[in-house]
Amino acid sequence: DEAIPPLSTPIQNLTFSPDGRRIMVTHAFSSYAILWDYLTGKQVRRFETPRPDDAFNAVGAIAFSPDGRYVLIGDEKTGASLCDTETGKIVKRFVLQGNGAMRATFSSDGRRILTAHLDGVARLWDIETGAEVRKFDAGGVLVSVEFTTNGSFVVTGSMNSTTRFWEVATGKEICRLVSLTDDTWVVVSPDGRFDTNNLEDIKGLHWVMPDDPFRALPLEIFMRQYYEPRLLPRLLAGEKLVDLPSLVSLNRSQPNVTIASIESDPNASGEVRVTVEVEKAEGTGVYDLRLFRDRQLVAFSPQPSELSDMDRERGDGHSAEQDLYSWRKENEIRLDPSGKATITFSHIKLPRNANIKELEFSAYAFNVDKVKSRTDKKKFEIPSNLTRKKGRVYIVAVGVNAYQNADFDLQFAADDARRFSQVVSKRLASSGQYEKVVTVLLLSDYQIDAGQRVLTRTDATKANFRAVLELLSGKRKEVDPALSVAVPAISDVTPVTPDDLVLIMYSSHGYRDNGTGNFYFIPYDTGVGTGKFFTKTVQRNSISSDELSLWLRDVDAGELVMIVDACHSTAAVAGRDFKPGPMGSRGLGQLSYDKGMRILTATQSDTVALENSLLRQGLLTYALLRDGLEGMQADYKPRNKSITLSEWLGYGVVRVPQLYEEIQLGKVQNFSALTGQTKVISTVASKDIVEVVTAAAAEARIQQPSLFDFGKRRADVILVNGQ
Repeated sequence: DEAIPPLSTPIQNLTFSPDGRRIMVTHAFSSYAILWDYLTGKQVRRFETPRPDDAFNAVGAIAFSPDGRYVLIGDEKTGASLCDTETGKIVKRFVLQGNGAMRATFSSDGRRILTAHLDGVARLWDIETGAEVRKFDAGGVLVSVEFTTNGSFVVTGSMNSTTRFWEVATGKEICRLVSLTDDTWVVVSPDGRFDTNNLEDIKGLHWVMPDDPFRALPLEIFMRQYYEPRLLPRLLAGEKLVDLPSLVSLNRSQPNVTIASIESDPNASGEVRVTVEVEKAEGTGVYDLRLFRDRQLVAFSPQPSELSDMDRERGDGHSAEQDLYSWRKENEIRLDPSGKATITFSHIKLPRNANIKELEFSAYAFNVDKVKSRTDKKKFEIPSNLTRKKGRVYIVAVGVNAYQNADFDLQFAADDARRFSQVVSKRLASSGQYEKVVTVLLLSDYQIDAGQRVLTRTDATKANFRAVLELLSGKRKEVDPALSVAVPAISDVTPVTPDDLVLIMYSSHGYRDNGTGNFYFIPYDTGVGTGKFFTKTVQRNSISSDELSLWLRDVDAGELVMIVDACHSTAAVAGRDFKPGPMGSRGLGQLSYDKGMRILTATQSDTVALENSLLRQGLLTYALLRDGLEGMQADYKPRNKSITLSEWLGYGVVRVPQLYEEIQLGKVQNFSALTGQTKVISTVASKDIVEVVTAAAAEARIQQPSLFDFGKRRADVILVNGQ
């Protein structure tokens, strides 16, 4: 029956014309497509499929050209037909007898079409000549085909849960996206690079080596070189990735790591001793053993060494071979003659939060080529007789306005730290989650008296900052009496516990060494000099991201957060070679991953962080404090009159670019939590923006913060509780 199918007949395909005025529809088991007028609901035209030998030939695909002039009708037997939309006549045939087109789409310029066929191959056709230009053998049953926006790539989707990306110019597959049943995804390129949202627990994908084809290796084993974060967008952007070593050349033997026992320490309430046994594999020792409590790094062997002056000056600029040699020398575990070792980690603290009943300890190590071992895991039930209690908050706020070299002086960094400690401590104290809030302020500041610069405080030094972190780590070194006088709260700093929150805020200059990729926090003690230049003296007196990672490694807080309001600050975390995963490397980014430490940076690695004379603060600090907390604008995911730590940090990422643009336009929104009204402060436009470091503000892009958050938390910290 050639009549219009009844409404009960299932619709198989539907698409709108580019102008939105017409709809093309096909029905199941139908040999034609119907064009409808969207406004009147009337049928405009019917497009028949060719009938070879008068056989039934169902419609498989429909598509409009970008200008709406043509429609493409694919069928299951003969290929596809290009038809004139107004007359219904066939203009061009794309013939593939016995292998019809079941999906189709036009390129954005309307010059080519892409069709998906029953044999699992997508084909690219030239509309003018009707010739097949290229084919893409995706394998399996294709369910979708598409061009990328710029037309450089073709995307094919198959029923086998793979989405493949092909280069139009060459027909080569650049990568494929594999979707697994547990919501894990993996992007894999032909040379073995991969990206995933579940790096340490991928099930269903393995490496198979040509010289050992009967042994499947877990995907994470070669993550150090072959794991590439953001692999898909980087490939689509045409980024040239570095050459990779041959996997066959690496030592693929994995050391054995076993958590032998977890025992309560009879001499220390609330602590356990964890014994880990390691055994070498063929051709390799054991290196860099790490122990985690609920995926948070708590112990390691051997202990890391201090950075030498050569390390500080060289940064990451030495060769990969030198780096690997140094890593082996520093991280090799001494084994007995049988190739085994037993390491007991003592004084591992247990959380005393009443809601936590059980923990998971895990451990892994690396071989001589930084190939990771299997992760061993063991559950531990918290003793029922352990006294439960609330934790503490430690706020360490560093603000540097004054420097030994006055040419580095800033205007508002010290006030950033003061305001931060006041506003955040007040919110956390009133939330009722913690028994005490301890605030440590390290400041360097000055005032102008009779036209002269007079220093008013100078305790924001490298040594003082390190001393505070060592006190939090439980390293009972002698504290300089001068520090106790300048910062009375030092006496309240005790070793942290898994129930504590440590919140570090650093507002100062930041410097990224473009040659090495290393980042430096610049304290008060730059050394005497003139000119705003990052000299060797300034570098030695500054705090490198590598040094800071060593100082923070023993801070065993349940929540560890750092906010960096400084130029180029994303480089503090995302150094040149940083990859978020168990890489066996050193640096603040690796520490952030290993400890679940959240780090919010004010701006990207290649741009400056700004402060403003009207706001009298850095943009990130103002957005977090004035808008986010005091204006309650950080209550946005969801809006429930409460603000969690995650909401607050995420709000900083969203708000700063908006605030930057408002300043450029000369109008800054002023949010009032009390009245619920939003006012606008008029300001002189962009000349009010003051650069924080040497780069000219005119050359800076819009300031965009970054949030690094790799932790998997049981519950979030509440900053404002409006319930």
